[in-house]
Amino acid sequence: MTESSSSLTLAQLVPLWQIHLKAERLSPRSVKSYGEALWRLDAWLVAEDRSTEVAEISKRTLEAWMVALSETITRSGEPMKPSSVASYFRWAQQFFRWASAEGELGRDRQGRAYPSPMADMNPPRVPEIPVDAVDLVEYLALMQTTANSNRLEDRRDAAILSILYDTGIRLDELARLRVVDVDLEGQQLRVTGKGSKIRDVGIGATAMDMLSRYYRSRLVQPGAAEEEHLWLRRTSKGSGALRSDGVASMIERRARQAGIRHITPHQFRHGWASNMKKANIQHDELKAAGGWASDAMVERYGRATVRARAVETMKRLSPVDAAGRR
Repeated sequence: MTESSSSLTLAQLVPLWQIHLKAERLSPRSVKSYGEALWRLDAWLVAEDRSTEVAEISKRTLEAWMVALSETITRSGEPMKPSSVASYFRWAQQFFRWASAEGELGRDRQGRAYPSPMADMNPPRVPEIPVDAVDLVEYLALMQTTANSNRLEDRRDAAILSILYDTGIRLDELARLRVVDVDLEGQQLRVTGKGSKIRDVGIGATAMDMLSRYYRSRLVQPGAAEEEHLWLRRTSKGSGALRSDGVASMIERRARQAGIRHITPHQFRHGWASNMKKANIQHDELKAAGGWASDAMVERYGRATVRARAVETMKRLSPVDAAGRR
């Protein structure tokens, strides 16, 4: 144990760290995910008969945990995805950074806090996977399942699908929208993103028309006036809010009705970002519009767009085609 180190264990510190995360205004989903990563580390340490005292957890121990995670067989029967291992790394890294700042890893004789054991650890490499995006044909097929209907649910789903494809906002951002966040005249939404960061997103005229049609149906829905959230679902008592899982289920159901592949809400975000890059949006504009704090995802979409353009250029400039025209 380090000099003047804490004897607190992961089981004692993790709940306190989660209180800190809540104070930092992280979303409930993020707080839960971060905590689950550390509980997983705690369980592994116990199974390996290693100390769970935070000040005793070394870099070598954490590297061994990373290897164990990469070899873990998931419910699919396959090893854990590199992206999932990388997520556990990031979440653990944040915990130990916090623990160091709080002096929970111990202090030297000069009273200086010992650094995180992950301070000089490199994150696991994640092979780049091609961006899986909703394309125009799929979007139109989904929209067709809502066509020519005045039902509240159909108008709602048409508005949701249009906004997701038009703005690329995250699932949680969409589900948290309130009536007051909609500016019909200004054609924009006020979105609350990760870390409770607020940004305005613009909407095209067609998507705004879909939203306006839903809004008209919403006005006459029993109980709607008492619900601040924008998206409604019918209940035995009148109306309730449609949550994130309800939106995801709706998209899955609409995809089956349209006879297309399984679609997830996040694939709309991929499609939007790809469309923006193809339209040559500026890097900083895409970053701001998408609500990204780093350049990593923006650069990923840029590379995906360049590769897609390269494929089309290869077809257009085919040497074999040129030889056949001689």
